[in-house]
Amino acid sequence: MANALQFCVLLLLTVRRPVAEAVRFTILPNNIVGGFGIAEAVKNVDECSDRAHRSGKIAFRVQLEGEQMHCSLLESFRSFEAKKEGVGDYVMDTSMDGSVCYGSGEQNVIKLVSGSCKVKESGCKTLSDMNTYCHFVGRDIPNCVSGKGGSVEATKCPKGHTLIGIEKETLLCCPPNTKFVKESAKKALCCPEGTEFEKEEEGRAVCCPKGASFQRTEGGRDLCCPKDTEYKGTSEGKPICCPADHEMNAGWSHCCPKEFAFKQNFKKCVGMVAMGANLPKTTAELKKHCTDRAASVPVKIENAAQNQDVLEVVGTSEALIGLYVPRGKYKMHWISDDSLPDYNNMNAVDREHTFGDKGEHFGKFQSKAEQDPGFWHIVNPAKVPPNVVCMTPIHNGI
Repeated sequence: MANALQFCVLLLLTVRRPVAEAVRFTILPNNIVGGFGIAEAVKNVDECSDRAHRSGKIAFRVQLEGEQMHCSLLESFRSFEAKKEGVGDYVMDTSMDGSVCYGSGEQNVIKLVSGSCKVKESGCKTLSDMNTYCHFVGRDIPNCVSGKGGSVEATKCPKGHTLIGIEKETLLCCPPNTKFVKESAKKALCCPEGTEFEKEEEGRAVCCPKGASFQRTEGGRDLCCPKDTEYKGTSEGKPICCPADHEMNAGWSHCCPKEFAFKQNFKKCVGMVAMGANLPKTTAELKKHCTDRAASVPVKIENAAQNQDVLEVVGTSEALIGLYVPRGKYKMHWISDDSLPDYNNMNAVDREHTFGDKGEHFGKFQSKAEQDPGFWHIVNPAKVPPNVVCMTPIHNGI
């Protein structure tokens, strides 16, 4: 068989007179695993190569049975295997290197199949598959024979996935609508479009929307929170993210500042703030105690249900509410919007008096420890209690 085979077969084809194009088939140092057509008798390798080229095929096989040589053309490629005695496989040589034809060059399969392809599209695809398979087996293996088996199918990404690259025994693919961020342990780490890579965790990419940061993994999902917020819990399967000094309201998808509670009747967060030694003498000073705490304002009470909520917040403590009587005025106003009360729970005595001529006065809420809890009465700045009830909008969990 060795005497019947040639290293290379050169075909000179006239493409356009007087220009001629050379096509060369070179014997492989291995055998092709794939589908071959019917074996037909030929006189020599030249005749088989001519048949291959006229049929638009990029590889063929020759075998001797006694004195008769048979030729079969490659129909489909799967992989390469170690060379068998008596079987010679040839491939269209795109290397532009003729040294192997004289037995002096290295039979490097990648080199043979990775050059420019000038045949039919189907043939070029087969050459490309061979080149891809060789890269997958390893560029350091000249005959492209894998010790682990496999086929060219192992070099193809799942349907809809994007091929990122192929290295030795490594296929890098990204799922639909994702982008490649890095390779790790022979795997492609990819992030969904519109997100950014945060970190690698247990061999996978953790990704978050732009400007958000990773918080934790829960139920197989990566939970991310926008800037200046952190994870507080989940509601209906969605993460709730709020500022660090807030807490999630149980059963809701929003948060309140710590030490404040969500009150359904207000649809806001309501809490009692201790004023310490800096007891207010003016309305501006009173407001500052609330604004310094979660950007809140002194509470405005508009109905009996809200009044009951405030009583629960105050308990047995003493506290101011957001009522005041401006200097020179004779009626109570709400500090939050300077409106007059529609709902008025002032105690009977103070309701009949005016205080504006004596400077600013504040509204005090009577606690559970006092007579007539829940009623309001007026106090002057010299007798203010140590707390104020404030309110602030809820923070919708993002």
